[in-house]
Amino acid sequence: MCAINEEGQSKWSENVVFSTLSDKPGAPSKPILKGRIHSNSFRVSWDAPKDNGGAEISQYVLEMDDGRGFEVIYTGMDMEFQCDHLEAGHTYKVRTLCTSAGGHSEYSEVTSITTLAVLPASCQPPKLQGKPKATSLHLKWSSPSYTGGAPITEYEVCMTMPDNTTRHVYRGYDTDSLVAGLLPGRVYLFQVRAYNKAGAGQWSDPLEAVSGAGPPDRCKEVHVQVKSAHSQLVSWEEPVNNGATITEFRLEWLNQRESPEFIQLYVGPALNYEVKGLTPAAQYSYRVQAINSAGPGPFSAATSSTTPPSSPGVISSSSIKYSVTATAVTLSWRAPSANGADITSYNVDCNGNLISVFDTDLLEYCVDSLTPETVYRVRVQAVNSVGVGPFSSPLKIQTRSLPPLPPRIECAGIGFNSLKLKWGDSKNVDFMQYTLEMAGKNGSFAPIYNGTSQTFKVNKLSEQTLYSFRLFAANDAGNGPYSEEYTFCTSKAPPPTLKAPKVWDILENSCKVEWSSTKQMGDDLILYQLQLHSSLENEFRTVYRGSEISYALEGLEQKSEYRVRVGTVRVCSDGSGELCGAYSPGSAFTCKSHELVSRSVKTCAALQASTERKPLTDQQWAVIILLCFILLGILIAFIVQQLLSYSRHVATG
Repeated sequence: MCAINEEGQSKWSENVVFSTLSDKPGAPSKPILKGRIHSNSFRVSWDAPKDNGGAEISQYVLEMDDGRGFEVIYTGMDMEFQCDHLEAGHTYKVRTLCTSAGGHSEYSEVTSITTLAVLPASCQPPKLQGKPKATSLHLKWSSPSYTGGAPITEYEVCMTMPDNTTRHVYRGYDTDSLVAGLLPGRVYLFQVRAYNKAGAGQWSDPLEAVSGAGPPDRCKEVHVQVKSAHSQLVSWEEPVNNGATITEFRLEWLNQRESPEFIQLYVGPALNYEVKGLTPAAQYSYRVQAINSAGPGPFSAATSSTTPPSSPGVISSSSIKYSVTATAVTLSWRAPSANGADITSYNVDCNGNLISVFDTDLLEYCVDSLTPETVYRVRVQAVNSVGVGPFSSPLKIQTRSLPPLPPRIECAGIGFNSLKLKWGDSKNVDFMQYTLEMAGKNGSFAPIYNGTSQTFKVNKLSEQTLYSFRLFAANDAGNGPYSEEYTFCTSKAPPPTLKAPKVWDILENSCKVEWSSTKQMGDDLILYQLQLHSSLENEFRTVYRGSEISYALEGLEQKSEYRVRVGTVRVCSDGSGELCGAYSPGSAFTCKSHELVSRSVKTCAALQASTERKPLTDQQWAVIILLCFILLGILIAFIVQQLLSYSRHVATG
């Protein structure tokens, strides 16, 4: 120390040393993790305080809080410590302080350290929730007793199937799951395990569960054994029953010839069924399904099988038709089923005499050289490459008696356009049928009469023409033979009858007569013969003969009544003579007196004009009626048009 005045500074005094009391030290640094964290231990370290308070640090104190408060776990001079015997996945808080002669320092900042989590413990075996179904079941489980120090993040369920393969069926946070896609009636093993952030725990003990019963599986394809052309043995194997005993099988078949769909054939517990009554060379399809208490399973795939060909079927006796004569039986039948092989021939058995018929398209055969009035036993069978079919039911056929012989044909009457034919003795006590045939222009015969009469008149013939005829008789025994041919000739035709002649220009003692002409008849000459009859005479007398068609009568008496008629005469050019036709109806007239001549002339002219007026024909009447209908239609259309015009005018007004 020194003194200072106005004069100056004195010398320093001797040094004297004094010491202050020490203060409490500062807080150590915040503990830090040293090394790796383990599941049950970790190491922490810290630094000395920056201010020791003037005294040496005598010790450090480390405290830990495991959730129940801080507790001293270490005291000493080391500045690090290994914390062990900890819980996995637990968070711990640590802090330090130091002490010296000055006292205890403040606590350092707190450090939180979490130990590593471990795998969770295994869960309890899962349990069934409700009754298992055929294809699904509901599982439920609980959390593990120890989570490994970390929250459970998810669960995983593993399923062991009947074939010992495994499949993970669930992974998630829920503690239950619906497992689907199961097979009915199968045994399954289920295990569950929990996950945390450290990983997966151990699998639980397995739960053995049986899925609910379901319909049986699909049967395998049926096996078809062909026993014959008419029967097959269908067999099958029992499929997996899916948890319920199979009670029966349903067999269905398909025959395209009978139905386009499968129909039920058999229901029962057997594993085979013999199908009988099949058609040869036909295709049949079969399928089967199994049935248990849960219902029917799916049908198996269809199996097709074709029956082998067989001998032909039986010919139905109702299809056999026959016609019988005295010495022959003509059979016809309908072809039976060929049963898969073409029919090659037919056998006809007639009283033990077997006849082969190789024409399979005709389906007809005539058994001849038989005895009349004899009973024969006839049956027919078909033959193919496989063998002979069964005979039809026998038919008892009796041959007829011999048919009658034809009688002789006679001509009972000859006309220019007809011939009257006669045959027999005019007594037909047996009621035989006669068929009369006439030859045509080409020489072939055609029937013109059939009946029991023994006479027949053939009309619409040509004059002077030869016609050939033949005849046969028929009775219950059949048709007899034809007679020999008989030829007859028609006569020449007489000239036709004319209409009544016309009388005109009647005077006191004369008049004119006119008549129509007739057609020329070949090369023959046609003459006209005019006859006159007066009231004073008993019969007609010929007054004219010639080829003219008019004649003037003279030398008549006044006021006398007369009748005239005209006839035709055919002069044959072949020299066979003349043919006279019938006379026409008569025309009456009276000669007038002199005073009435002029009046009579006028009257005759008027009568002649009225006589010449012809009546209307049917065609003319039809034209007239048609014109009337046309005019009536035009009138109705005109009236309708006027009415429509009037109605439109009223509507617009």
